[in-house]
Amino acid sequence: FPVTIRQRAKRAITSTTKTLITNNATGGVTDTTRLGAIWNVANSKFLINDLNAMYVLRLTYKLTTGSGAYVQWELEGGSTPALIAGSNGIHPSGTISHTVVFPIVLTLAINNTDLKLHLTTTANADLFDVFFLIQRVYKET
Repeated sequence: FPVTIRQRAKRAITSTTKTLITNNATGGVTDTTRLGAIWNVANSKFLINDLNAMYVLRLTYKLTTGSGAYVQWELEGGSTPALIAGSNGIHPSGTISHTVVFPIVLTLAINNTDLKLHLTTTANADLFDVFFLIQRVYKET
C-alpha cells in the first residue's frame, strides 16, 4: 500500500540555500494507516527498513518565483549522508506545479538510515502544496 503525506502551507525558500524539506503532515489529506516509521514528522526524514526492496518516492509540489530559477532536488541517505537520487531543472517565473520521481533501492548502505530531501534554488521562492507518495514496487525474495 502506498503512504501519502501532504502539507499545503507556504514555505519561503532562500536563494542558493540548501533547504531540508519538512512536512508535518497537516493541512491536507494524509493516509497514516501504514505510515509507521516511514516518515518521521519531528525530524523530517524517511526511515525505511526493507533491505533489497525498491521504492518510488513521488514528490508533487507548487513553486512560485518572481523570476526564472534553476531548481535542484537531492535525496540523501546513509550513515555518512550521500546522494541517492536527484533532479535538476529550470523553473519559469510564476507559480508552477511539478512532479519529481525518485527511485530508492534499499541497499545495505541506506537501509534503516535517515533519508532526507533537500531543495536548492537560484532565486527566492515559495514552496507549497507538498505531497509525498511512497510506494514499494519490488521486493527481492
